[in-house]
Amino acid sequence: MEKVMTEGRAGKPLWDVIAHTGFYGHLLKKRGMLEAYDSPERKFYRDAYKDPQAFWTSIYTTYAVFGYNTRLVPKASIPKSYEDLLKPEWKGQIGMEARAYEWFATAMRNMGGEEKGLAFMRRFAQQQPQPRSGRTLIAQLVGAGEFKGSVSVYSQSYEILKATGAPVEWVALDPVYASVHPTGIAAKAPHPNAARLLMDFLLSKKGQEILRSLRRIPDRIDTPPDPPRLIEGIRPAITSPDIYDDFDRYVKLFNEIFGGR
Repeated sequence: MEKVMTEGRAGKPLWDVIAHTGFYGHLLKKRGMLEAYDSPERKFYRDAYKDPQAFWTSIYTTYAVFGYNTRLVPKASIPKSYEDLLKPEWKGQIGMEARAYEWFATAMRNMGGEEKGLAFMRRFAQQQPQPRSGRTLIAQLVGAGEFKGSVSVYSQSYEILKATGAPVEWVALDPVYASVHPTGIAAKAPHPNAARLLMDFLLSKKGQEILRSLRRIPDRIDTPPDPPRLIEGIRPAITSPDIYDDFDRYVKLFNEIFGGR
């Protein structure tokens, strides 16, 4: 992204279309580095998954769930809510992404408001969640039995492990942090017409089916994921722009609570 930002500041981008995380999608729009393009395919996307001014549309989303080791967690102990993770049996037994800033801020804000969410996060920190870098790694460690479960890890990681026979499963605890992947065209793109055609294709049903074949969860409403349960019954919590505008504060809070650096 450093190269993209440098080119943008110079007003001479060498890229046409970019797909990235919500944080960078917000930043690129805020800095005027994206061109508005209301693709005819955008009508197949829910409002939460596209910018209201058409600067970007999310092409796929990852959903943070609670994954667990089926050999270590009996059915009666499978959590039904985040509050269940405060039980003594989970102390020191939960893996967590070491820099899960967006999960932290977004989930916290959707737990009945920031005050209640922050109180939960402080109590959860007393459970001594185990930080690791890399969500795929954390899922693998759960499968290997190093942790009983995990938060902030995406459901696809567990679906992929399940397909290999690993003893893992997952449940969606409300709120479910949804990490969108905003995709947009560069302002002053070197090939603007080709960029619009590419955007149309990425947002088309065919383009979304290709993403699904690559184990992504499509955002187009008529292209369900494989398996469909990846989105069934989930109430997605997407990071709001005001969180990104105050992101440094949330990073600081996360580090204070969970002992990050």
